[in-house]
Amino acid sequence: MYRRLSVVIAFTAMVLLCGRESDQKWNEPLASAGFMRITRLDAEVFSAVAGFTPFSNDSFRLIDRDQVSGLLETEAIYRKVRWNLVFFFMRYSRQWRWKQRYFVAMMYSGEILQKKLGYTDAELRRYYATHKEEFRREGDAGSAKERDVLPFDSVWFGAARKLFLSEYQHDSGSSDLHNSGVFYRFFTDGYKEYFMKKFYSEKYGKPFPRSVDATGGIKGFINEKDVQSALPLLAPQERIAFEKDPLPFVHSLAQWKLFSEKAVASGYTARFEVRKALKWAFKIEAAQRYIKNQMLPLIKQSMRIDTSLAELSYYDEAASAGAVIDTGAWKAHLATIKQEQMAMTYDSLIVPLRRNLQVRFLQSDWSDEKGGDPVLLLKRADSLRDRGGESDAYDAYAVLAANYAFTPQGSRALLELAAMQAERDGYCDEAIKNYRRYLLKARDPQEQCTAVSAIGFIYDRYLGRLDLAELQYRWVLKHAPECPRAADAEFMLLHLGEPFPGSRELQAEALRQGRK
Repeated sequence: MYRRLSVVIAFTAMVLLCGRESDQKWNEPLASAGFMRITRLDAEVFSAVAGFTPFSNDSFRLIDRDQVSGLLETEAIYRKVRWNLVFFFMRYSRQWRWKQRYFVAMMYSGEILQKKLGYTDAELRRYYATHKEEFRREGDAGSAKERDVLPFDSVWFGAARKLFLSEYQHDSGSSDLHNSGVFYRFFTDGYKEYFMKKFYSEKYGKPFPRSVDATGGIKGFINEKDVQSALPLLAPQERIAFEKDPLPFVHSLAQWKLFSEKAVASGYTARFEVRKALKWAFKIEAAQRYIKNQMLPLIKQSMRIDTSLAELSYYDEAASAGAVIDTGAWKAHLATIKQEQMAMTYDSLIVPLRRNLQVRFLQSDWSDEKGGDPVLLLKRADSLRDRGGESDAYDAYAVLAANYAFTPQGSRALLELAAMQAERDGYCDEAIKNYRRYLLKARDPQEQCTAVSAIGFIYDRYLGRLDLAELQYRWVLKHAPECPRAADAEFMLLHLGEPFPGSRELQAEALRQGRK
């Protein structure tokens, strides 16, 4: 609830600024995607809609990604599906109709009902013009007539409150809104129920019903099909609450329906920024459905967890080779590995769609690293390393590892990055994590052997964790005995923890494996 309230306030502030500042700021182009121009208003509206979007358990929620990636991935997927009949007709479905009502109601209630207490700008300006004496600046010397009248833009909410209270009829059975504390509670949440009852009474000429009918709805207003169509908007815990008591959810449906109808009748939905918000809301809905129905099955088919490697990373987290594997912790660990693998596969599917957008960033403060060519990025990183620019090479490999780990170039970058980190003070844990990330995709025993051997060397020679080093060496001998590093692993196992000539050279060579 608090998240949605903060987003409502943010969207309201943005809309107010749109009306008071020049269009130049909001029309500022941030990027081009083919023939499409992405403006700062697009970015802000996308974030606002993302904040409004109801919670779901869907995998790879676009609204959870950073603004740049989320917006561009949404646009990329939408362009792929927009002419597909399934997605084309989705906009006419009952479920989308309710979701659209929800978005409109959230925007309208936040900007008009909460901030302006239901009045239009014209109504507030008329009240201000006829009651200017009430808006003179306080604390100035001189008589009231000599004190300046505050401009409307600085007192519009005060005008809304004064006008509302002048027309408000206090019901003896309810709290008096003339009390400032009561009004504050009304302003933060109570206004929704007030306007719901007010609009219902105006439309049907009778009080709002106090209970639901036998179908779980409100006769002649909210029917059973409406309730079932809107249920997907509920979070899991809200669904449980609905089963116990459907009335609060039916009240929400009533608010969405009444508020959205009022928004349409008043011309609110015809405003440019509102139409843009609804457009992005539909794009997000279509893209998310494509991910769920088309991409996710492919991602799950590619899943393959090597439990022997998973055991090694489990002991990493336990920081002890002698830790007892707890069933719950083991399941959670496998779930984490699964999520990391799925994320890597998702990136492999989304990057080609992103590339089809032909994105060109136009502002330095609005960009990401997902639009490059991994082949060229790796060449640049290698060149920086070979010229002795280790710090710049490190950053270049980090970009590749973070955004293109699913590619051969990204795998190489993970090895390079891990090798550099192993040789930096305080970075050994990060090196091990990157070797583990490399192993998520590695299928060839020799590739696996290279990374596990390097982890063993780190535990052995850098961290002094001989129990964990022994685990890595034994894994190599058992699962990759033909690997060129197996002989080194056997030698290191026999001399575990012992200082001996050439060990550092042997270690450095192991860390360099895979570089060239």
